[in-house]
Amino acid sequence: MEDAGFLSLFISEQIYLVDQKPRLIESKLDESKLDESNTSDKHLIVTPSNLTEPDREFLFKIFASVNVNSEDLELTNEERDLQQYSSAFFFGIKPAKQPLKLYQKSLVDGCPVVFADNLQDIAVDQQKKKKLWEALKSCF
Repeated sequence: MEDAGFLSLFISEQIYLVDQKPRLIESKLDESKLDESNTSDKHLIVTPSNLTEPDREFLFKIFASVNVNSEDLELTNEERDLQQYSSAFFFGIKPAKQPLKLYQKSLVDGCPVVFADNLQDIAVDQQKKKKLWEALKSCF
């Protein structure tokens, strides 16, 4: 864990390691696409657990609405260095510290981040869909 300073923004509870390995979609950073701020065109998506196929499809549909294709998304449920991404979206993970609020773009370590409810809740709640849409528009 190189730079764990941002973790306190996300987690306030005691953490325990479990012997379960999460399934991740790994992507390698293309150094030719890096600019001086060391960000890529990738957008980080963090969820508390692996996504079901319907959740995955819903997520890709959400980002397609703002012209971001699935190849530009990196899905994980593990800690990542936010400075390597154009933006980060946390679904079903509540910020541990104020002033970070759900559905509002904030900067953490120089990276725009948005916290939102879990995808299952958003899928069935029109108000949450609208809030997410407004947050996405502010990022893209």
